[in-house]
Amino acid sequence: MPELPPATASQRLITQAVPKRLAVRFRTRDHEDQGVVFTPVFTIDNLTVAPELVASAEEQTILGYRVTVSPTVRHIIETTRGRPLRLEKGKAAEYADLLFDRGIPVVSESGKLVGKGRAARVGLDLTLLPGDRLQVRSRLTLEDGAVLPKPKDIREVLDDAGWMPFGKEMVKLGLTATRLDNVLFEEGGDGILEGTLVPQVLKKLQGNGLLGAHARRDDTLRTLAVVFTRVALPAPRP
Repeated sequence: MPELPPATASQRLITQAVPKRLAVRFRTRDHEDQGVVFTPVFTIDNLTVAPELVASAEEQTILGYRVTVSPTVRHIIETTRGRPLRLEKGKAAEYADLLFDRGIPVVSESGKLVGKGRAARVGLDLTLLPGDRLQVRSRLTLEDGAVLPKPKDIREVLDDAGWMPFGKEMVKLGLTATRLDNVLFEEGGDGILEGTLVPQVLKKLQGNGLLGAHARRDDTLRTLAVVFTRVALPAPRP
């Protein structure tokens, strides 16, 4: 997004009568420690304004423009001081919803509008095959039962911190940044797993036993919701 240039002489006069309005949005990115960083981005007429030029006053002058600041934007200025805010992923969704409810847009690193996104759920059909192979079929749904199309390239979703578009909103996938993402979330990822990948998958989906009644997820899958799981074991040999 381009930066706001200094006001011309005529713009200075015009904004004395009709002030500009300062707006704010937040840009999100995943942090290396599994948190989410929210960075406030201040704008006038969709042109960015450096945080150090912004004050919490209701009326102010920025680069020669007379500017008014709403109570909501003033609150963001006072609480963030224009600095990035890092939150645990468990609190990030709640904070994003709070911003959305206050009319503050939240965008991903690529600039896609996140807003009040919803988390996707994963339904799994697992069949244990002879030779310690595992057949995996997955389906993505929302809480209301709507079925999500799987992305063709999971790397694009990874670049957007797990967000993907669905209709007019954004949906959050509980990605693990491992080979498991291709299996569960990518179009065409269903298939038969074998070798060391089988115990890795089972360990991530079930921490105690073979996908029993007491499911437990490790930290890398804490955003993954397993809605239904069906395991078919091979028939015993006579």
